Amino acid sequence: MEKLLDQDQINAMFRARRGEIDGAAAEGPKLVVKEYDLRHPNQLTKEQVRGITSLHDRFGRNLEHSMGAYLRVLFETNVVSVEQLTYGEFLGRLPDVTYSCSLNVAPMNATAVLQLDLQLAFPLIDILLGGQGQPVAELREATEIEEEVLEGVVRLIAKGLDAEWSDHGMNIAFEERRLAASLQRLFPAAEKTLVISFEARIPNMRGALHLAFPAVVANTLMRKLARDSGPRTKTVSHCGEQLKELLLDCEFTLSLRTASLDVPFRQVLELAMGSILPLPYALEEPLIVAVGEQEVFQAHPVRTTRRRGAQLGGRICLPEPKERKETSVE
Repeated sequence: MEKLLDQDQINAMFRARRGEIDGAAAEGPKLVVKEYDLRHPNQLTKEQVRGITSLHDRFGRNLEHSMGAYLRVLFETNVVSVEQLTYGEFLGRLPDVTYSCSLNVAPMNATAVLQLDLQLAFPLIDILLGGQGQPVAELREATEIEEEVLEGVVRLIAKGLDAEWSDHGMNIAFEERRLAASLQRLFPAAEKTLVISFEARIPNMRGALHLAFPAVVANTLMRKLARDSGPRTKTVSHCGEQLKELLLDCEFTLSLRTASLDVPFRQVLELAMGSILPLPYALEEPLIVAVGEQEVFQAHPVRTTRRRGAQLGGRICLPEPKERKETSVE
């Protein structure tokens, strides 16, 4: 059989093959590339949605009472959805004609957005002006006077939010009315926002209320909700340490007195100015140092410079505290 390749050619083939293998090894493992839209925010977990919903359910119940007293009509509200959207997506869902304002969130000095449907806003204005809450035939921009009247409603909503959020170390206050052009420039379109949607109802009318919080506020809120929803035992222990620290600065009545004595009532009735009441108590017996009504030490009266004092002796055994049943809050 005729030889097709000589030895030099075979060696060259092996060298070329070895070079391909070494090159592939140098490149390392191949990376898997996946598509990702940087403008699309991450989804909230079920626990985060549950915590945010629970917080604003309480806000909604309290708002029903405060708004009902303010309007003197039945007012109902409930959380419809909790979402994480880009600011552009949030603006895209708003009606062309609406009422919106900004809220200040402290201590990070951030800005949030409150939006209220005008189909609900105008009946609220009518009620506050003495009407029956009649809707308008055609939606339009609110006048300056109507905005002033509606500002009272918005401030009440902000006050209710502040009451709930303050428990988690943040405060919310009404800032100013925002027109459509100003609202567009408030955040970049790609900014992540936490959007909480409510349905509000008064007799014969309903409308939407939306709250949009920027990422810095949303992330802070979710961290605080996760921390504050920890085990109850840790919270109780932490409160106990705080209580001890506070008690150290409290003032209590300290007294030096004899133990309980029995004295005939006849001798008490015979007492007069300058008289002496003999007590059945030996001078060498120790007195009692009491904090409030609790006897703590045995002691002897002494004098130091011009002050009177007590030289402490033995400690009086305190009674065992009554066993307390532990309760848990779910």
